Amino acid sequence: MDRLRAAGPTIAATAPYLAFAVLVLANLWVDRPLGGDQGVLELWTRSALHGDALVGPYSRFGWNHPGPIAFYVFAPGYALSGQRPGGLALGALAVNVACLAVLVRGIQRQVGVGQAHLAAIVSVGFLVVAGTTWFDEPWNPVLVVVPLVLAGVAAARVVSGVSSQLWVAAAAATFCVQTHVGTLPVAAACTGLATGSVVVRAVRHRQAPWRDVAVAAAVSVALWLPPVVQQLTGHPGNLRLLASFFRSSSGHHGAHEVADVSVASVSWSGTDLIHRALFPEALPGATAWRLAWLAIVVLCVTVGGVTAWRAGRRLEPSLALVAVTSLAALLVGLTRANGPLEEYLALPSLAVGHLLVLSLVLTTAPWVAAHLSSTARARAVGALPWASAAVAAFAVAAIVATHPSRDLYVRMATPASEPTLTHLEAALDGAGAVNLDIASHDAWPEAVLVANQLERDGVAVRVPEEWRFLFGEQRTGQRCGDPVVSVRRADTADPDAEPLSGDPVGSIGPSTVAVDPAGRLACDAP
Repeated sequence: MDRLRAAGPTIAATAPYLAFAVLVLANLWVDRPLGGDQGVLELWTRSALHGDALVGPYSRFGWNHPGPIAFYVFAPGYALSGQRPGGLALGALAVNVACLAVLVRGIQRQVGVGQAHLAAIVSVGFLVVAGTTWFDEPWNPVLVVVPLVLAGVAAARVVSGVSSQLWVAAAAATFCVQTHVGTLPVAAACTGLATGSVVVRAVRHRQAPWRDVAVAAAVSVALWLPPVVQQLTGHPGNLRLLASFFRSSSGHHGAHEVADVSVASVSWSGTDLIHRALFPEALPGATAWRLAWLAIVVLCVTVGGVTAWRAGRRLEPSLALVAVTSLAALLVGLTRANGPLEEYLALPSLAVGHLLVLSLVLTTAPWVAAHLSSTARARAVGALPWASAAVAAFAVAAIVATHPSRDLYVRMATPASEPTLTHLEAALDGAGAVNLDIASHDAWPEAVLVANQLERDGVAVRVPEEWRFLFGEQRTGQRCGDPVVSVRRADTADPDAEPLSGDPVGSIGPSTVAVDPAGRLACDAP
């Protein structure tokens, strides 16, 4: 019973995600190839099964995010599921559950079970505010949110004196940056504070925690090895492409524009915020009351941190420092973002909001407890396990009620025509490799679905060099004589669209699929 009580905060924080897992497992039999963004994740996860993934998810700017760690996290669940799309969802859930378990358990070890229950309540509240249908989503802008919170909390623990958490902060920050480079400002702020605190303690006390530093360094080197290898062996190297992109141009976004895409998420002044970030017309703007509420939260976190520091507490003021610094890094990073400031790019602001609210609750709770009578304090402490359990139960009920379990993969998949895929297989007549021709650029989501289906059938897929960033270097290099599968939007708006190569075999969504068994397309090249 004592062990169960000790595990209570962790169970409460992760129970909603376990409800996600039950829904995913119940629908794991669904075997539909994915297209679009999620289809690209499936392609790269399949590459990770063979050790071929050296860079991260693609970007519409023509490069890849820095590293492939997410694909290798997805790979075990994807393989065990028989390469079904639900395996990707299981990987995303594993990331979120592991991060929250480490976060809550770490707080419990340092400041006690009461504060851990409060952290669990905040974490479950975060899920409800962000949206109860999204946290089995493998899409990288959503996937990095919870790990970024862990990076902040682990950094705060390091700042408070627990140097053994340096490797956790480094690993979580690395996962975030490799998976979505937009998290770099916040991740750098967290790891910078953690590393700086270790250096300061080493200088002041002349005793550096060399073992903890060595472990963090070893973890970082291991995680960054694949992108470094790709940089040294790839043509071109992806890290060089990233550096050139950010050097060549820098955004200049005004304060009002930044506030419009971030304030609602940072201040938690709304619900279903992930969905709203994907549909900008639904995203609450930076209204006066939201700005005022955010200012009040930041002020309270700052005052609470100073008060906790004066009271001799260590974690709470460290967490306040990390939260406020992360907010500053986020806002500065958004002002300098390249290209249009699309709302989904501000999804890391949800993590910063989580850090702010968590800091507010943890710094306020001891002050409130100090002003209660001993009887009231005992009752409040006794009620915390029940409160966290009730909040978790509410979240589980909300997930079951709102999650599209019957159509679990509808939002993950491009609608496919089974007859088209059957006709495609017959037209290829057992070919071992094909050249995939994306005749119009706007047909790439359907082309990805075709590639996934062909690779599931054991057919090697090769694409033109211009699509390297989307399909990977391992799928480039077309060969003369191999059959050509051509995909083109029927009503394309692409001015550079080319005619279909071969005879149509059917359609997938808005795109037509054709096959040229003789492989004339690649042979026409000089």
